[in-house]
Amino acid sequence: MSTLSLKVKNFINQDIFFLIFISIIISILIILGNDYFPLVYAIGFLLAVAVVRLILKNPKFGLYLLIFNLPINLYIPFFNFGGDKFSISVNEVLLFLLLISLLLKKIYSGNLTFPNSRLNRPIFLLIGFNAISLLLAISDLTQIQYLRCWLYFFLWVEYFLVYFLILDLVHTDKEIKFIISLLLVSGAITVFSAIYQQIIGSELKSIGVVTETGKTYYRLATPFGFYSNHFGAYLLIILSILFHYYFSNKRKLIYFLLIIPTFYTLFYTFSRSSFLGLISLVIVLFITRREQRKKIVIISLTFLLVSLMIFTPVFLRWSKKAGVMKSGRLIVEHNIRERFSQWEASLSEFIKHPLIGKGFYTYRFRQINYSSHFGFVKYIDHPDNVIVKLLIESGIFGFITFIILIFKIYSSVHNFLRSKTSNDLRLISYIVLTSLTCFLITSMFETMFTAGRVTGPLFVLIGLVVVRARIESFKI
Repeated sequence: MSTLSLKVKNFINQDIFFLIFISIIISILIILGNDYFPLVYAIGFLLAVAVVRLILKNPKFGLYLLIFNLPINLYIPFFNFGGDKFSISVNEVLLFLLLISLLLKKIYSGNLTFPNSRLNRPIFLLIGFNAISLLLAISDLTQIQYLRCWLYFFLWVEYFLVYFLILDLVHTDKEIKFIISLLLVSGAITVFSAIYQQIIGSELKSIGVVTETGKTYYRLATPFGFYSNHFGAYLLIILSILFHYYFSNKRKLIYFLLIIPTFYTLFYTFSRSSFLGLISLVIVLFITRREQRKKIVIISLTFLLVSLMIFTPVFLRWSKKAGVMKSGRLIVEHNIRERFSQWEASLSEFIKHPLIGKGFYTYRFRQINYSSHFGFVKYIDHPDNVIVKLLIESGIFGFITFIILIFKIYSSVHNFLRSKTSNDLRLISYIVLTSLTCFLITSMFETMFTAGRVTGPLFVLIGLVVVRARIESFKI
């Protein structure tokens, strides 16, 4: 065994040193606790040290913790640069520790391999084209803006790493089921925390306000930093899991009791893109679950009536201004007009750099004021459409690789469903098919692809279907 491997092994097995270190820290904190250091800080510090130790010794524990924390991620102020504040999230810390732990394990075992799959090439190409486009944008932005773009780029890349970590660390059906349980538990936490915000009347639920004449309706959100449209897209992923488990599991009551508050929370996000995503969810369920079509129709009609009542403020907002032609331009309701203007302005920007784009996240800093066929819009900082965003930021090359990535996911899942497979593989395939469809529909009206709280759980599910397929000897 090499000297490096022995050093790594000794580091991993130094439990006695770790216990001595913890004992010393506890003693110091107890002494200082009364006057200088609150006891809650001492407990928090010790828990953090224990978690770090567990992750370094067991990468799989770190993966479980990361997956559980994906939607409830919190940000910690980290440093100031040029007047801008930068934060680091709990997920980033967990991912950093997890990568170190996994690297140490691989060095110790002498197996420095990288997980391979059919999705590797489009993922790497998509990341590569966005990196190249951002490198070329160095002269277009200030130093601070350029740094922010790279920070957001690395945040985006992190959630692709979740997929590869799944392939590397998850190998059994028991582990797959446990991870899905973690997704449902963390999803339930976000749902009930959002409902709690509504009950107590917290200002947190007012992220995004729907205003009707004389009335104000708050868009439900959680205290974990979700924007209401992103929260709605995330809830559709959770509903995809719940519905398929409801139709496949004997313990239907448990899943039904989780579906009801999740639906309630989804409705009160007042997210129109999520409402369209919900329609696509019902359509996919109706197509894939032939034996439960009658039940799907009854449930859908029931929730449709409820949603129509809840969505009344949104529909009233839509009907404020009818579509009319004025001076050769189509004038529609402000919010819809703004969307159309954003897309027209974005396509105009895309034409200027069609092949490689203008750089990841740089569109936010270009301060584009645009007069479109749908009216003038001042300072467009986002396109609210994943396709348009990809075309602007990474050009035709980035957009094509994204389409290839989506096609390969769909084709793989389709092949699993057409083949003689186990019920477990069919179940996770249905979940991926449904959640990915909902994601793509909502992404047409909101830039979801860079929202880690949405793409993180989605890539977890995609990784799980690949692992489950390999258990049954499918090559993917």
